[in-house]
Formats: sequence, structure tokens, C-alpha cells
Amino acid sequence: MSLFARKSPGKFGVTHWSFADEHAKLVGKATTMGATIGDVEVRTARRGHGYGTQIVRFLIARGGRVAYPGSEAGAATMRRAGMKLTRDGRFVFPGRRS
Repeated sequence: MSLFARKSPGKFGVTHWSFADEHAKLVGKATTMGATIGDVEVRTARRGHGYGTQIVRFLIARGGRVAYPGSEAGAATMRRAGMKLTRDGRFVFPGRRS
């Protein structure tokens, strides 16, 4: 499964990302601010197929190092993408300090 990303600058250092499949159908969205990954959202009909994990890995490859998931499903996605939970509730990519 291939995803194609579109990056749009937002206010105050926030970057908005949109992800589409090979048929240009929207799969999900995310935001980043520096090394922080935030608001990863996969469309309801596309959930359960690994798109969220693929989006998080894409963002890690582009400098994402820390995340605060808002749900248990989000936490599971961060774990699948290789991030580790810290004592303060953050998920971090191992080997990096943020």
C-alpha cells in the first residue's frame, strides 16, 4: 500500500500533512510542530489497515521524535511505529532526545 503526502504550512510553526492512496483518495491527516507529531487521524473507513502506522513512520523519517496520543488506539499506533512510552506519558523514538 502506497501513500502520497502533501505538506502545507500552518500558523505558529505547525505543518499540516494530508495522505492519499494511489487513487488520490484521502486516507488521513496529521500535524507536526518541530519534532512533535500530533493529531494523526485516519479516516474511519480506512482504519485497521496499517495506514496510521505508515503515517507515523513517514513523520518519524522526517524528524518526528515525540508524540502524545489522545487515545489507546493512538498509543498502539505509536508502539507499532517503533516509539516507546516514557514515564511522563510521551512516546519517543528510541535513541533520540526531545
